[in-house]
Amino acid sequence: MDIENNEIVNAFFDIITQLNDRIPKNFVHNIQGYCVGGIAMSYWIGPARRTSNIDIIFNHNIFFNEIKFEKNNIDLILDHNFNASVSALQKDYPSRATFIKQIGKINIFVISPEDIVIMKILRWNVRDRIDIISLIHRNLLHKDKLYALYNDFRNYYIGNSTNVQYAFDDVIEMIDQSTSQ
Repeated sequence: MDIENNEIVNAFFDIITQLNDRIPKNFVHNIQGYCVGGIAMSYWIGPARRTSNIDIIFNHNIFFNEIKFEKNNIDLILDHNFNASVSALQKDYPSRATFIKQIGKINIFVISPEDIVIMKILRWNVRDRIDIISLIHRNLLHKDKLYALYNDFRNYYIGNSTNVQYAFDDVIEMIDQSTSQ
């Protein structure tokens, strides 16, 4: 990924630098931050995918006020209210994440494209479909990994799974159509 020229990702790095500057000097642990949502999409598909908020999962409890970045027509906010507990991320998502960069005590990762898809099929709105199509067009999805994650997800999902199954079937159909062209 060409993150050097990705203004969204670089604005995100600026925000993480601001967050790192707030960590007490006597804090001795490294912090792992896992990007999800729009910032993860911007990493995988490039700066054409805009976002206004940063959803990130930290492996330590970090309490902070909102941190903003506003310049060059980019308005980003590190969302201090983000909660991943309602998402479809499996517990082992860190094992599939890609390391991006270390900023001070914070190691930044981005979740895998397959994990993004599993999260997006729960909501399945227009933005989610566009994001998934973008991942497919860039050949970033592996059907076997997607099936494995989805089957694992189904083992613990509570709720009406019919719409989720339809969304997953749509994704597989889009991948199949893409590979047959």
